[in-house]
Amino acid sequence: MLLLINKHILAGLSKRTTDDGLKEAFAKFGEVVHARVVKDRASGWSKGFGFVRYSTLEGAAAGIEGMDGKVTMYTLNYLELEMVVL
Repeated sequence: MLLLINKHILAGLSKRTTDDGLKEAFAKFGEVVHARVVKDRASGWSKGFGFVRYSTLEGAAAGIEGMDGKVTMYTLNYLELEMVVL
């Protein structure tokens, strides 16, 4: 059984990407309930990856379709919808 989870794993983010900026960029595709950029502890800059969670699978799917491979101020290179096999 395959269970889809409404969470994107993002890679290729700009070092200047913020949690709020990431949430704003993805909110046009659906309700974002959580957005987090993983940051370097010493510098505070983005490590280049993060996560976005939508309230619905439909929003998550629209986010992938709308943002995958797009070059924006957040420099998104790769998106993946998290899946869990049960």
